[in-house]
Amino acid sequence: MARKKIREYDSKRLLKEHLKRLSGIDLQICSAQVTEGTDFTELTNKEPWLSSTKLVVKPDMLFGKRGKSGLVALNLDLAQVAEFVKARLGAEVEMGGCKAPITTFIVEPFVPHDQEFYISIVSERLGSTISFSECGGIEIEENWDKVKTIFLPTEKPMTLEACAPLIATLPLEVKSLILVNKKWFLGLSIDGTCSVPLYFSFSLELKVLGIVHSELLNTYLKFADTSSILSQIRGKIGDFIIGVFSVFQDLDFSFLEMNPFTLVNGEPYPLDMRGELDDTAAFKNFKKWGNVEFPLPFGRVLSSTESFIHSLDEKTSSSLKFTVLNPKGRIWTMVAGGGASVIYADTTNSFLINKVGDLGYASELGNYAEYSGAPNEDEVLQYARVVIDCATSDPDGRKRALLIGGGIANFTDVAATFNGIIRALREKESKLKAARMHIYVRRGGPNYQTGLAKMRTLGEELGVPLEVYGPEATMTGICKQAIDCIMSTA
Repeated sequence: MARKKIREYDSKRLLKEHLKRLSGIDLQICSAQVTEGTDFTELTNKEPWLSSTKLVVKPDMLFGKRGKSGLVALNLDLAQVAEFVKARLGAEVEMGGCKAPITTFIVEPFVPHDQEFYISIVSERLGSTISFSECGGIEIEENWDKVKTIFLPTEKPMTLEACAPLIATLPLEVKSLILVNKKWFLGLSIDGTCSVPLYFSFSLELKVLGIVHSELLNTYLKFADTSSILSQIRGKIGDFIIGVFSVFQDLDFSFLEMNPFTLVNGEPYPLDMRGELDDTAAFKNFKKWGNVEFPLPFGRVLSSTESFIHSLDEKTSSSLKFTVLNPKGRIWTMVAGGGASVIYADTTNSFLINKVGDLGYASELGNYAEYSGAPNEDEVLQYARVVIDCATSDPDGRKRALLIGGGIANFTDVAATFNGIIRALREKESKLKAARMHIYVRRGGPNYQTGLAKMRTLGEELGVPLEVYGPEATMTGICKQAIDCIMSTA
């Protein structure tokens, strides 16, 4: 599973569209996206509600705590929204140690509210974890002890019975549901004769106009069918949780969070939302997802080489990943398999830290890279060219190391994938020699003997130091050899 974050705008768009399809719940939410190229006149023509209601505007950049950071503006008209965006569009902010400009905003109707709920769903190996709290909002972390959580195994359906533990204590007290709602009218007084205006909705909410005497409220509660009210409250939110879970599963979300959602006219209404999709499911969801965007993490900008590999990755059914960690690093990797690539990166870092005794030397790791899913020879060739070009750039006379590693393949023809790497190494012979590159190979799996034999022949042919190992050697043994190589003075 590849968890990819999506913008809040897309999260809400998908929820609104598919919650109605799957559960018949029609969310009355509206949202608009604003970027550098947005024309507010055109946007208003497309979304007329923008000019007729008070608005909320905030960055939609995959980072949280926007409210606590003063990046959320409330109760504005459209002109004020445009001014807010203009003042901040392109401005650099720092969040979680990362600095980057703000490029995208989300604009929504301003919804006054008192009650804030929290819900999150996380996909796990054997099922899903669902969490809920009546105390949502910006202080959710401080109130984490009030969050209730259940684990739903993959083979079990989400039912009202399954989610009952989440909403069993909802609401904590009826008085906490004194919210704005002008639906039904009821006249009551302390003695039952003098009429005092009360607005009441049997679906969820209660409001008293003016100052409500606690004795008056108690009188109302004495005559009202509170058990029925509470049952309907729990049922409404329970249905919403079940519906959201249906969307979560149907669209292959890997993470979904609403913090908070509230109640508007008795209906759930998401105010702030985060989502992550399993992008490996894009092949079956491209129609449902529509033009969903997978932005880079906040503060991350792709280099030209990373962009090239990313474009290759998008065009193949295989996986091709490449991230530059330090362009001047002296240890580079070209690893088969996602799990193996992480092990090689972690092991190399660990050896570097332990060998030298301080964290700074770990920056010698130049990249993170992995290829998997049986890419064809041409794809591997293009991929290897990029890795080698980066690994050999700006030679400084010091030794460098290239790890061509991997575990024991299940179905990938090792010799076939090595053909692409061998072609790239031949093309880059002069660069490899100029960079004093030492190459270490370790691989196992179908046809690995042929692949390793070709690698040994290549080393003799090029005159480049090239050591080759099969599954008899440990997967990460070549990491220590590479580190010893670059640290030697010879």
